[in-house]
Amino acid sequence: MAAQSNYTPDFFIIGFPKCGTTSLADALDLVDGICLAKLKEPHYFVPEVDWIPRVDSEDAYRRLFAHAGAGDLTFEASTWYGYSPSAISTILERRSDARFIICVRHPTGLMRSLFVNNLRDGYETHSTAEEAWLGQDDQNAGRLSPHPLLVNYRDRTAVGSHLAAIDAVVPPGQLLIVSQEAMASDPAGELARIAQFLDHPPIAQATLERKNEARTYRSATMRKLDKWQNHSRLGRALLPMARALLPREAIKRALFSTPEKPADDEAGRLKQLLSGHSREQLQVVEQVARRREMYGVSELALRLSK
Repeated sequence: MAAQSNYTPDFFIIGFPKCGTTSLADALDLVDGICLAKLKEPHYFVPEVDWIPRVDSEDAYRRLFAHAGAGDLTFEASTWYGYSPSAISTILERRSDARFIICVRHPTGLMRSLFVNNLRDGYETHSTAEEAWLGQDDQNAGRLSPHPLLVNYRDRTAVGSHLAAIDAVVPPGQLLIVSQEAMASDPAGELARIAQFLDHPPIAQATLERKNEARTYRSATMRKLDKWQNHSRLGRALLPMARALLPREAIKRALFSTPEKPADDEAGRLKQLLSGHSREQLQVVEQVARRREMYGVSELALRLSK
């Protein structure tokens, strides 16, 4: 694939949230000849996603890639594109040879990570992932959330349904399915697949580290402080100074704690609760992968079950 215009990326990581997209984006950004946008998730092509900060002008979007070298492959990683076939169609209208990497995950693990994130951000009215799944259709379920979709776990974990919709608009040879489970168990093998997909020389120096894991604020005060620094003018002005004085990881340790892993019985109940939904979604993922000639069906099922 030949590198082209910097303001329309060569490829996109299009989701799904909490499926390893940050780890993959950071790993690829370290590879010679591949350049990540200055803002990992600009969400430029989903104007309907109005509950998170997004780039909304062509000039601002173009500037995200101004640092790319001549001949670099450029990319961004807006995770809500995976829920929007119209966004993918728009990208393909701008650039017909754009390629797309979509990261998937077993719905049960995805459900728990999404729940922990919502709990951290103050969007959840339930105390456990099991309660959140059972109560997602309640009238008041999304009353704390900036958008009802954020707590619609049935839709957000429907990786197969959303993948099928993306598959319907992306031409042959331009979509690659990567599972979080495979990236964890065989990072070198997955990076080799990705390099081949991008027509890039083998990726030897990159590693896939676990990043952006589900986590919770240490207290309600820490949640308010983090929201203030990200969404107020003064907070955004002070944040670069804080980062200059303190390592990023030190700031994260002060704000967040890693939630305890669920007990075996709790994890088992959640897996059982989602069993029919998970089976249906994974079957669709396997069907798309088979049609795209990526994996054998049993191989992909094994990777997603890990």
